[in-house]
Amino acid sequence: MLRKLSFLAVFCLVSWNSLVKAEEEKKLKIAYVIDAYQEQKSGGVVSANRFMNIFKQKHDLTIVSTEKIEGEGNQKVPGFYFPFAKEKMKKNGMKFGIPSSKKLKKIFKDVDLVYIHFPFYLGMKAIKVAKKMGKPVVVGFHLQPENLLMNVGVQSESASNMIYKMFINRFYNLADITICPSNFAEELLLSNKHFKGNTVVISNGLAPEFRPRESEPFPEYQDQFVILTVGRLAKEKRHDVIIDAINKSKYRDHIKLVVTGNGVLKDDLIEMGKKLPIEPDVGFVEEDRLIRLYNTADLYIHASEVELEGMSVLEAIGSGCPALISYAVTSASQQFAIDEQFLFTSGSSNQLSQKIDYLYENRDELKKAGVAYGESAKKYYIESSADRMIEIFKRTIAWKKQEKAAS
Repeated sequence: MLRKLSFLAVFCLVSWNSLVKAEEEKKLKIAYVIDAYQEQKSGGVVSANRFMNIFKQKHDLTIVSTEKIEGEGNQKVPGFYFPFAKEKMKKNGMKFGIPSSKKLKKIFKDVDLVYIHFPFYLGMKAIKVAKKMGKPVVVGFHLQPENLLMNVGVQSESASNMIYKMFINRFYNLADITICPSNFAEELLLSNKHFKGNTVVISNGLAPEFRPRESEPFPEYQDQFVILTVGRLAKEKRHDVIIDAINKSKYRDHIKLVVTGNGVLKDDLIEMGKKLPIEPDVGFVEEDRLIRLYNTADLYIHASEVELEGMSVLEAIGSGCPALISYAVTSASQQFAIDEQFLFTSGSSNQLSQKIDYLYENRDELKKAGVAYGESAKKYYIESSADRMIEIFKRTIAWKKQEKAAS
């Protein structure tokens, strides 16, 4: 925490107020480095797309990615899959970038700042090149080692610690500042003995589409109690806990589970759902349908064990959908719960089932919770997050200019 305070104190020095002011009205040239961002549908990447769309309205943005991207100046780099995880990576829409120092130098030459999303091979090379060029570098903390390990069936504290150490020493410690999406995420970094960098908390943000609105329920779900869950169909999201909880419910014959998203577990979840009296809907849905689901579902359940913020639950509560959220030591999502009644112990299908039954029997309480959730989500609106990110970019640029002037 002292490292964070000392960094923020630097920002308050009168000596570079003039530099910050000079940056205020400036149109920034930003290089945004992200391995995959169109096919990848994790919450952090969806949020990245939204931020980029906002930044492009007022600033010059160059996107460096493994994908072919429309727009002047955007740069495509080669990509690769790990042979043993190729199919899983494809299903999750993830491809690692292969960087070229020569190409990165050319891309970074005229930019004011480099922002890097992932701490992978492309990100590590990009930060190394940018630092050698004296460019200000801001990075995002959007990935826990558990996200990687659980997707290949590994649960190991020692493996997690090893990956954290590598990411921190070769990526986060080299950045001028790391943006964390939640206080939980920031504390993960600050409490790690290897971390020596600077941090600031900025939410991934809630897009304007996800606000309470009048919507017609889907005819096919008439007379059913609709439970919604949204996110990648991956192991750490714990869809199995939700299915087990519904199967144990007294009202299982009246509950319709809707699981939206893509991922490696789609076929497994479809098969698992066959044990329920009403077979769940499992698979990707377009945004229009998703928005309508958020606004008409009776209950949202977020069972994930690994989250640095939790974009899908934020979208749900932003739309006024009451949410039951898992409490896990490796997840930040519990921060969104309005009270303990809407929390359940991670992995406990028995406790979740009991809470589902209580809310099924107390619909008035459920509706009041939806209104309370909608109000609580206002502080996460993306417009504010985007403004704060640009402010941090400008302050980091000013700080680097002063640093150069003093050396």
